[in-house]
Amino acid sequence: MDEILFRALVEAVDGYLGRVERIAALSSEAGIELARLVGAWRSLLGQHPPARRGRCAGCRAPGMCSVWQVAGAWFVRA
Repeated sequence: MDEILFRALVEAVDGYLGRVERIAALSSEAGIELARLVGAWRSLLGQHPPARRGRCAGCRAPGMCSVWQVAGAWFVRA
């Protein structure tokens, strides 16, 4: 995956997680659990940052690694 597409994916996933964080702030017990899930995803994605040529710097997979594939499938594609 090229850098531009990977960056677009990163921004789309970040936007989705940001929206979930805002929803979590509005509710009580469910909000706490949503915030934990968002934090876990942000931590996991932080361990797999995009590198040059669309590679994953965390696992050094060529192209998009499985972590980003799952994030894209669940958080970007409807």
